[in-house]
Amino acid sequence: MLRDRLRIEISDTAEAAGRAVALEIAAAIKELLSTRDEINIIVEPSPSLLACYRALPEDRSIDWSRINAFVTGEYIGLDRDAPQGLGNRMRKALFDKVPLRSAELINPSVNDTDAECRRYGALLGTHACDILITGIGDNGGLAFLGPLAADFCDGDVVKAVELDILCRRQQVNEGLFPTLDRVPTHAITLTVPTLLSAGRIFCLATGEARVQAIYDMLSYGTYETCPASALRAHPNAVLYLDKDSAKMFNYGCKK
Repeated sequence: MLRDRLRIEISDTAEAAGRAVALEIAAAIKELLSTRDEINIIVEPSPSLLACYRALPEDRSIDWSRINAFVTGEYIGLDRDAPQGLGNRMRKALFDKVPLRSAELINPSVNDTDAECRRYGALLGTHACDILITGIGDNGGLAFLGPLAADFCDGDVVKAVELDILCRRQQVNEGLFPTLDRVPTHAITLTVPTLLSAGRIFCLATGEARVQAIYDMLSYGTYETCPASALRAHPNAVLYLDKDSAKMFNYGCKK
């Protein structure tokens, strides 16, 4: 099914959706590595993506030693070893399970946030993204870009943003933080143009908590108050859903 340029696949369960997207990601990685010495991927440790990250290492034919990995963002103000940090969650989910060529992380405890944004942006500038693996927030956000932070024409590569209440509450609902007051209020994030610069985008959004976000993303046009709607304009993006996240989905999409 299609919505504009975005291909949509729906599986019965979240686990099945995760395994399906992992198969497609693995195929894309191997296709790129057949003609390139190394490739660059950007990943996000969304809980909905854990099924994908469990499945990817099972493919022993992927040469991870030729892959550079980056993250979509990081909280500001956490200790560097805090388990909630995106970098540490990605280590646990994938990075420690495969022999990557490199894994570039953002420092959550840096004193100069602007300098860290420039440093990470410069790294991304020398490593054009081939594959983005991402999820969708309960607020329709991409990475840490909620409705008030997304700019489809952003001139920055990486920037600091304030997290909206729905984004912060999601972190509690997913068990990452015990209470709302423990969730950081700001984060460093890749911008929309940076995310959309990826040659291929694989998005996985499962569970009932994403129902409204998926409906908003697919039922209207592309608009900044639903940042995930930007995926509909990408020439090579796919959205994987399960039956729970697709409950309000408009099945009038083109076949």
